[in-house]
Amino acid sequence: MRGFRIKFRSEEIVVTPDFRSSVTIFYNSSNGYELSVAGIKGFGDDALDTFWIKSDMHIGESIEIEIINADEQVCSSPTCVKKLDPNPLKLSEKQKQQMLTEYLKDFYLLEAQLKKKGVL
Repeated sequence: MRGFRIKFRSEEIVVTPDFRSSVTIFYNSSNGYELSVAGIKGFGDDALDTFWIKSDMHIGESIEIEIINADEQVCSSPTCVKKLDPNPLKLSEKQKQQMLTEYLKDFYLLEAQLKKKGVL
């Protein structure tokens, strides 16, 4: 089976197929870019939310991702494991509206930056 190895700063982690995992780079207008390497292990009431890396990224930093033969690897220990909330978005209508307002603010900021660079 295939897994992946990630090198970021001085960290190197291996994630095997035991986890439904993802590598994501988020952008928001207040914090800039954030790298997240996370996964879910198990199903239903036994599902666990796991994180290996959750870190801000700075200009000049890079990430190396390698697809590996996971049969020959041991999965790195997650830095955070918690029970997965089956209903993660328990928000009031006001909170939902605030969240949507923030998303729109981020969208318009990114749109303006891409137009300025001539991408859009």
